[in-house]
Amino acid sequence: FRSVGYGVPGIADVPLGQVSFDDNPIRGGLGRGGADVGDYRWAAETWESVVRPVGLAGKTREDFARRDTERGQHVGFRRTAGVYDMFLGDDSIRLSRRSDGSFDVVGGRHRIEVARQLGITHLPARIHG
Repeated sequence: FRSVGYGVPGIADVPLGQVSFDDNPIRGGLGRGGADVGDYRWAAETWESVVRPVGLAGKTREDFARRDTERGQHVGFRRTAGVYDMFLGDDSIRLSRRSDGSFDVVGGRHRIEVARQLGITHLPARIHG
């Protein structure tokens, strides 16, 4: 794990090479809840280029929500506050630890798959077990 300071208890940066969902694969493509592959790609890219670095600088979800409102992006999928929620908030990636030290995905397969496609090597997650 990378030790990072997002200011969110229970979140750790996890190397995606140690994460597997082979036993519970994505079925039927990457769309969920009205989101499409482009939305997931935008979210992963925005996480890596905007939310992660600004979050590491101490910004909160409220800072991102204010930014979205100022830019007229306060509704819909493509909001930085929504990306914050997807990676650090209530909808964060959830993993369970295997006995060999690797991780099963409880929630977040789509985000992990898209991040891998983009070459992102670590994502924050809540680890159970």
